[in-house]
Amino acid sequence: MKSTLSTNLSAYRQQMRLSQTELASRLGLSTSAVAMYESGAREPRIDTLEAYADIFNVSVDTLMGREEEHTPLHLLPKKVLKLCDTVIQLSDKDLETVIAFASFLSSRCEKA
Repeated sequence: MKSTLSTNLSAYRQQMRLSQTELASRLGLSTSAVAMYESGAREPRIDTLEAYADIFNVSVDTLMGREEEHTPLHLLPKKVLKLCDTVIQLSDKDLETVIAFASFLSSRCEKA
């Protein structure tokens, strides 16, 4: 049975465009272990959860669904995910430009 944890593990992996095999290699696990964690058939040990969190750049609490301050990636609108996919490929300078422009647009919306 899929849990919040297994759903999040799968969603973050897919957001990073990693196959189960690629992620397993980064974690030092078998592909079948990653698949079992994502299906909910097995739960990872705490050290494995910490490794997942490091790779995904989130907290263990976020993986477990205990933090509500961030929307899980699989719940974000497709347009936002597409923007993230595009922005992640930019240089630091271009990323700063995008952030400044987004801030400008946001402030314009607040005034309207």
